[in-house]
Parts: sequence; C-alpha cells; structure tokens
Amino acid sequence: MWTDNGDGEKILIFTAGTDREEAEFVSQKILEERAEGKSYKDMAVLYRTNAQSRNIEETLIRNNIPYRIIGGLRFYARKEIKDVIAFLRVIYNPKDTVSWERIINVPPRGLGQKSVDTLKKSGWDLAEIEARTSLPFIEWREKLENMSTSELMADVLEKTGYIEWLNDGSDENKQRIENIYELKSVAAQFVELKDFLENVALIESSDKPANSQLDGVTLMTIHASKGLEFSTVFLVGMEEKLFPHVQSMGELDELEEERRLCYVAVTRAKERLFLTNATTRLYFGDLQANIPSRFIEEIPENLRAYFGGSAQKRTRQFTNVEEYLDDLEYNRKNFNWN
Repeated sequence: MWTDNGDGEKILIFTAGTDREEAEFVSQKILEERAEGKSYKDMAVLYRTNAQSRNIEETLIRNNIPYRIIGGLRFYARKEIKDVIAFLRVIYNPKDTVSWERIINVPPRGLGQKSVDTLKKSGWDLAEIEARTSLPFIEWREKLENMSTSELMADVLEKTGYIEWLNDGSDENKQRIENIYELKSVAAQFVELKDFLENVALIESSDKPANSQLDGVTLMTIHASKGLEFSTVFLVGMEEKLFPHVQSMGELDELEEERRLCYVAVTRAKERLFLTNATTRLYFGDLQANIPSRFIEEIPENLRAYFGGSAQKRTRQFTNVEEYLDDLEYNRKNFNWN
C-alpha cells in the first residue's frame, strides 16, 4: 500500500474536564472546520458504544449542527428510551393516552385487547390500571413531590422489571440496557420530573430526522464505520473502561480485538483526527473518573499533539466536589455518592 499524500497533521488529543466539555469541544471544532470550507458530511464522530451518542447529539442540537446517525436510531427515538419516558409521562400526566397505549402491556403482562379497550373506556383510571397490572401508579403519583427524577426512574425500572425483561444476553438488548442506563445520566440532571420531561420534549422537537442527501455530520459506532472514510474524524471517549470497553479488559484476546477496533477508527480519518476524553464523566447516571485510554499512549509520541501543550495541562482540575458540581451545573438536591 502507498500514498502520494504528504505527512499530514499530527493526531490531535484533547482532555476535557467533563463529558459536557468534551462534547462542546467537538461541536466547536466542527464549526471551525465548517468555517474553513469543509462540509458537515466530510466529518464524523465515532464512539465505542451506542449510548455515548446521547451527549454528542444534545450538544450538536444546541449548536444547531445537523447530523445523521448511521447504523442506528437517534437516542430519543430508540424504543427502550421511548418506553421509559412514556412510563414517566403517565405518572406525571395520567391523561396521556398515547403514552398509556405504548406501555400498558410493556413488559408483557398478559393483557388482551379486551382489557386494554376496557382501560381506554375508563379514561385510564389509575385504580383500574393498578388492579390489572399490579404496578403502583397511584403510589408513584403520590411520591412525585418527594422523589427525584432519578429515584423515580429507578423505582419504575425495578418494579416493572423492564431491565430483566431485556436481559436475554443478546448484543442488541445489551445495547438497549446501556441506553437506558445512559438515560439515567439525563435524569440525574433534573430533580423535578416536570423539568426532565420538558427537556426531553425540547430535544425531541429540535431533533428532526436528517435527510441522507442533506449536509450533516455523521455519528456512528466504530463497528459501523468500517469501510468508510472522512476528512475529519472525532474519536470520543478515549478512556479506560470505555475504550477499551470494560467488558473486554479481562481477556487478552478481547483486548486485542479492542486494539484492532481502535486501528479501524483511527484509519477512518483522511486528513485530521481528534482523540478526546474527559477526566470526569456522567455515564449511566453515575460520576466516573477514568484514566486516558492506553491506546493513546501506544501511538508513537512523534505523531501526537496535545491541545494546551500536554494532556496534564489541558485537564480541568477541581479542588472539591462543589466546584465540580458548579461546572456540571448539577443540582445538589439530586447528588449523592451512592
């Protein structure tokens, strides 16, 4: 194999203080590339797991950057996300007919069409629904004042058995479960259910399906990127436990497969490649502090360049948890160490 291209630029590495700062960095660099004359379709954001798209999508929407997802649905269009949100919507507003029809028999509870029709005719009476589903909708309604969105979501997932229903060991359902855990990251930012639902509605209204013929940034997992090339590539989440993925770190063969996958991701870039990570990340509803991926250090040093001079200098340092929560715009009423 050979190329008549020049040496090109070094691989650009950025370490953010938080995952939100990481996503904002990617968005700003996309806008800069656009200002330099590149089309959005010449750029791609790659990630190891589908669940990582949520943070990137929301930031692109806020920055009015069009995008499309290859090999999957947008985060809030995924079935499992719609299901969980529908449960929360009927708790907040028991008159939400559309949401009731979506989740009344999810997971399956043996309700036939006749039973569903009876519940419709009752105007979705909570007492009647409880009797037929054995789910505590009235109790959830009563606890709205005292439970945070995160606590309520956790209780709904536990008592509906939604995670257990999905947990059949298939790769597809593993990804669905990861998506639900990532929805917890959104819930963790809103104490009041009303605020959470308003945020979701705002994103849904702004998140219009992209026409494949229109100019838009491509978002996809690394697995879906095989065979494709882009002028500029952003490889996000370059951290231990994310990439390499935590499930691959116990076996040498699986770790080698992760390394090969990283090579695939790196070679999708024709001109410019950004590798990004964050020192603190709100992932699956929990705060994580992961060290940079070993794959970064395995790249020859003469091929790497760091924003701000070095990864250590670029990293945002926090002296206490209050300072971190301020940076994350985190509501302290919803914060605990568990």
